[in-house]
Amino acid sequence: TLSSFNKTAYLEVIDAFSGEWNISDAFRLRATASLTKRKTSSDHFVSPLSNQFYYYSGEDISKRGSYDYGELDETAFDGNLILTFNKQIVNHFFNLAAGSNIRTSVFDYREINAIGFSNDRFTSIGFSKSYKENAHPISQYDQDRLFGAFLSGNYSFRNKYLLDVSARLDGSSKFGKDNRVAPFWALGIGWNIHKEDFLANTAVSQLKLRASTGLTGAVSFPPYLSKTMYGYFTDSWYSTGVGAGVSSYGNEDLQWQRTRNYDIGLDLGLFNDRLLISPRYYYKLTTDLLADIVLPPSTGFSFYKENLGDMVNRGLEINLKYEVLRGRNYSVSLNGNLAHNTNVIKRISNALTEYNKGADNDQTKPENVGMPLLRFKEGQSLNTIYAVRSLGIDPENGKELFINR
Repeated sequence: TLSSFNKTAYLEVIDAFSGEWNISDAFRLRATASLTKRKTSSDHFVSPLSNQFYYYSGEDISKRGSYDYGELDETAFDGNLILTFNKQIVNHFFNLAAGSNIRTSVFDYREINAIGFSNDRFTSIGFSKSYKENAHPISQYDQDRLFGAFLSGNYSFRNKYLLDVSARLDGSSKFGKDNRVAPFWALGIGWNIHKEDFLANTAVSQLKLRASTGLTGAVSFPPYLSKTMYGYFTDSWYSTGVGAGVSSYGNEDLQWQRTRNYDIGLDLGLFNDRLLISPRYYYKLTTDLLADIVLPPSTGFSFYKENLGDMVNRGLEINLKYEVLRGRNYSVSLNGNLAHNTNVIKRISNALTEYNKGADNDQTKPENVGMPLLRFKEGQSLNTIYAVRSLGIDPENGKELFINR
């Protein structure tokens, strides 16, 4: 019965362009570029007649009703240039590629919060009386760039024996100035055993053995965490202008998280691929693992980003698929998946060692007694919970009795 509303509007335009030049039968040059423009707006109006403002009286009557408006403007560009070479010489097939890519994105957000609407019919933000008390417009602007160059090659012999090799160099603006560029690579081999003569005319329709290793990297955090950020005190003006304070602690030494991967797997298909079984075992050694280090409130910061050390992940996965029914125009399948993973911290950084000491000290404070604080210990899992055993409640004073470590 009221005119309150909560609406969002979304507009996205994607312009994708690609061009190819067949230089010869073997060489081809391909360029792609995509530009994405995305605009999102949100309008949240609460009527002055809402029960939320039922007890407003006196001067507060002019504060009834609220309007929150937010606008997000995103722009992303992604482009690459690739030169490929494809050639089959008798039973040998070669596929080579070299190229580069660039990616950039801009995130621009604005928000205003208004109050004071005279009646239920004036629902436009222009009818508001003022901003919310002790509030002001909010904005956030983020920008990041990534540039890379790569070289890859594939080779196969009679489609039985397979080889994949790749190497790339990536640079990201999200890291400190001395750690922005890092090299990565990968190597893989495969054997299509079902192509061998000894498996001809058998129930085995597919049997492939594969193994791979490589070094990969990750950039999965906001673009400003390597920089110390300052916030302006827009509510306090001085004769020299507005003041500023440190709002987030940056880590100039922040560097790429690198993962060394070892992977071996098998693809088995029986009865014309009616039954598919794919087991896989992997071992991943992650160095310079990126994590959020939680800080005490007294420091003025809630967390900062840190390369905490090295961690090992081991895991086993099995994928199963069985086609119960198979017709000309339909099929009914059952799918199953089993996965098991364990992780162990192999090394922690000096900063994390100091963090653990701080956690031990904070644990003794009255407000943290009985509260398990996060810790990182070599030889333990990243998900280990550290707690203190209890003997129960002391009937004399009602306090809990904890057992020392």
